[in-house]
Amino acid sequence: MNLPISKPIVENVFLDVIDPVKLLSDLNQKQFTGFIYLTIHSLNNFEENILLFLKGNISGSIYLNNTYNVEIFGKEAFDFSINNLGYNDGTINIYELSAEQLKLILIFNDKIKYETKIDEKSLSKLSFKYNEDLFRERLKNKILNVKLREELFDKFKINELLRL
Repeated sequence: MNLPISKPIVENVFLDVIDPVKLLSDLNQKQFTGFIYLTIHSLNNFEENILLFLKGNISGSIYLNNTYNVEIFGKEAFDFSINNLGYNDGTINIYELSAEQLKLILIFNDKIKYETKIDEKSLSKLSFKYNEDLFRERLKNKILNVKLREELFDKFKINELLRL
């Protein structure tokens, strides 16, 4: 998905210097409209997370795992994004959008919609400690399918044929 980048607020800041609770609280207090783009490099994975904000609250979420060709949207993507905010090896970018831009994104991408308030009560319920088991549990079937496909490609030397 291509998102407009109109006004960068933060670019390429390492996650290990970010306090996720303070960040989300500040975005809520400032009635932020735009998105957070988060990338992490975990064990053999490259993961991308996008949290969309409308007037300081979450309005949508996207999770992409390029290693296993996984796209997740909505509530489950939000869970992955919160989990990944607790990981140290990654970067965060924050881009401001107009309310009209964000609403158009949500209209044309209904599957990414997930609305939740960001306040002290909701932040206290979230865990920002990276949990690798969350990734393994929820994506185990996808991971298994990719590994099986790779084994079959190797067994029948399909990768060599594809290079020709």
